[in-house]
Amino acid sequence: ILTTVERPAAGLEVILAYNTPVDLEIEDELRQLAQLHPELRLLRVEGSHSKAENLNAALEIVTGEITCILDADHHPAGDCFYRAWRWLEYGYDIVQGRNIIRNHNRNLLTQNIAVEFESLYGVSHAAKSFLTDSSIFGGSNGYWRTSVLKRIRFNPAMLTEDIDASMRTLLSGYRILHDRSIITTELAPEDFQSFWFQRKRWAQGWLEVS
Repeated sequence: ILTTVERPAAGLEVILAYNTPVDLEIEDELRQLAQLHPELRLLRVEGSHSKAENLNAALEIVTGEITCILDADHHPAGDCFYRAWRWLEYGYDIVQGRNIIRNHNRNLLTQNIAVEFESLYGVSHAAKSFLTDSSIFGGSNGYWRTSVLKRIRFNPAMLTEDIDASMRTLLSGYRILHDRSIITTELAPEDFQSFWFQRKRWAQGWLEVS
């Protein structure tokens, strides 16, 4: 992100929010990286046990007008902020981009997940957004008006904090749009056990929000 994402005129701030109960070797490397890139802010969230808590902690220090949320395995396209900003200029509050599976050629499972994601992010979500002028935030590759995100925040008690935030955002009258030209790549689960736990959590989370 520090070397590939095109920077707006006002600059780029990268907040790496994470939690760990013990010190990690990679933290030394991260501190060295932060010395080379002052725009990188390391945020170790003490006492956190969830992504939602990490994100809420980052919201306490974020300063930009637009905030992009990315998971650790995501590689966003260089023009992501420029493509997202044009929609915020038109009055939208959140823009969800298109997620593409990067390790699709790993095995049959990742190939099928890649097809599934292309059907969802490339066709279904885009069509729904075009027809209904609405969408949902899918947890990553989402671009928020920071003032809105600070009002919505994330609920650590919810299994799918992204869907919960999406519903509360829509119920509050804010606007979400899906733009399939804003691309990031991510990693799919490579074995059935990982896949099962991921989808079980998603299913339980959607039911909980419903």
